[in-house]
Amino acid sequence: MTRLALASALMSVATCAAAADIAPVDPDRVDAFIDIVAANECRLSNGSAGDILPGAGFNDRDEVRGIVARLLYYGRARNNDGALQVFDGPCPAYEGEPLKEQFLKVLGGNNCQMTALESVSLLNAHGMKDYEVTPMIPFLQNEELVTLSEDDKVISLTEEACTFYSAGLDQTSQESVFRDPGGYLIELASETGCSIELDAAVAAMEPLGLDRTDTKGVANLYIEAGQASASGSTLTFGAEVCQAAGAGTAGPDPIAEPRAALVAYLEQNGCSLAYDGAAERLTAAGFDFDKLDKLVPDYIAEGIMSVGANETLILNTGSCS
Repeated sequence: MTRLALASALMSVATCAAAADIAPVDPDRVDAFIDIVAANECRLSNGSAGDILPGAGFNDRDEVRGIVARLLYYGRARNNDGALQVFDGPCPAYEGEPLKEQFLKVLGGNNCQMTALESVSLLNAHGMKDYEVTPMIPFLQNEELVTLSEDDKVISLTEEACTFYSAGLDQTSQESVFRDPGGYLIELASETGCSIELDAAVAAMEPLGLDRTDTKGVANLYIEAGQASASGSTLTFGAEVCQAAGAGTAGPDPIAEPRAALVAYLEQNGCSLAYDGAAERLTAAGFDFDKLDKLVPDYIAEGIMSVGANETLILNTGSCS
């Protein structure tokens, strides 16, 4: 197994569906794993995992994932600034509330459920990360404490668990307490033609308690849903998403005025567009690709654009001239 694969296995940011298949683990191997981490000052980062684990006989990615999931679930480890911190064996005990109980109480205080988009800011606000909570989900399901929606986008407490963990708690919605990071990201992008650079998004999301990994996670949810596309470090939301957020009302309609819209799009995306994957990216940005494909030769003939190596479309006007 490669060093990179072991590192990703240590703290993988996976979907609930992917986490649901956790391999069985020999308890003696769990204890051996704890001893290895204990010898490394009770802490194992993604960077050190690839250097330490193979030499100690931990070459199976699924086994490492299974061990980490169990340590998190049973309160024997936590995430600490992106590293696995063990609180068992010779390592000092954890003095805070167990991760499992903390997570279930957060669900109980959020109307007993949480969507994928809500999870980013909701977990951050309570000192948790999605990549330490996600591996616990199959265990919570086995105990009949939570259920997942058919599309794995919503996690809910079972009726009995909801009654127990919401008792005495004020019921609030995500929107009333925490700003929806997905909606905020679209709002930011709408100010610049429904596109936003990753660095700008990260800086804007920091006040919400989200780091670079969290921001990418929010963006990926929209990309996977086909509501946004990524080109390099630029995230572009589709026209429908932007219009729903109240964007796209000032400035030209990309369908009615494709020339101006395409020029603006290229200016925001490095002044060029590779033909490979262009249809998907432009469609996600709200363009009628078939219509645009017929108009581009005219733009090239006018000198507004040109074609470079590998059929790359290059803008020759505006800020790109």
